[in-house]
Amino acid sequence: MKIAKFITSKHTFPYPKGKIFAPYDVADLLTRELLAQGHEVTWFAPKGTITPAKLVDCDMLASSEDPRWNTAEPALTREIRLWSDSVFLSHLATQANEFDIIHFDSFSLALPFARLMNGKPVVVTLHNPFDSEFVIEQTRVHADLKNIHYVSISDNQRLPNPEIQYIKTIYHGLELDKHPWTEKPGDRWLFAARIVPYKGAHTAIEIAQKAGIKLDIAGPVFDDPKNKEYFETQIKPHLDGEKIRYVGPIPREELFFHYYPAARGFLFPLEWEEPFGLTVIESLAAGSPVVCFPKGSMPELIEDGKTGFLPKTVDEAVAAVKKIDQISRSYCRYVAEQRFSTERVTKEYLEVFEQLTK
Repeated sequence: MKIAKFITSKHTFPYPKGKIFAPYDVADLLTRELLAQGHEVTWFAPKGTITPAKLVDCDMLASSEDPRWNTAEPALTREIRLWSDSVFLSHLATQANEFDIIHFDSFSLALPFARLMNGKPVVVTLHNPFDSEFVIEQTRVHADLKNIHYVSISDNQRLPNPEIQYIKTIYHGLELDKHPWTEKPGDRWLFAARIVPYKGAHTAIEIAQKAGIKLDIAGPVFDDPKNKEYFETQIKPHLDGEKIRYVGPIPREELFFHYYPAARGFLFPLEWEEPFGLTVIESLAAGSPVVCFPKGSMPELIEDGKTGFLPKTVDEAVAAVKKIDQISRSYCRYVAEQRFSTERVTKEYLEVFEQLTK
């Protein structure tokens, strides 16, 4: 099967150190597994992208890494990114007949360009929530296109926009042989995510302080006034270098091999409708149980009382932390192997692709 992929023109892959862009990680795993099974994958991505797939770079640098745009104002930066995306998508559209399936991990421009794909099946994996009327409107105005099929990454993600042409929910997966696990963790807990209010680092600190546990906070602090102020006012004052530590934006491999397996548990007190949450299944793969608020996809990923707990309040989370030893770390790993493998993800995507090309 010949498959074309486009994700973004903003970054190369691997993306720069300190960045988080889960769609790239997910797409890379799927691409490598598809190639291993004998399929042909062509990836439309900026110069410098490293992939075993055939790379079409359209003679374009990543828009966020092009030195010409370093000093651009935010409004112009967004315009540059949309222009850059359109270059890749227009090239893909002119080559659409060369492929059996077009697979997008992007959204806003992918839909209008799907009109130019000569009726080729287009699969759009949704990575973000339908959190605004504008996002929903983008799907509504293209509802007449019967060649567009949406893959949700959780059932919860569908709720604000249930009428579009979904074909399947496919949970993300991991290369589990690259995720060591242990029955014997350390005594510290872990929070790993972008340091933004809706991810809940400040609430994780509150839970840790009330429960009397040690907590490591890992993740990037974005260089914008709102999020810098959040870190300076709600995170930094609580850091003491011992009980509550900020360990910075940790490379994913270091999280896999050290922080997740060493964690006694993973705290994730979300304040938004998380569409998936890779860090949650990465924690389970390490054998580390999860204590998270039941927001978004969390009830689909965590078995309450078996792979972690789903408290609704800070006080309930404190109580959950204190009984974390009731959770079997080997069962957490077993669930990761059964539900969140790359092999399972690839099998389900191929089922979708084959269904659409019959």
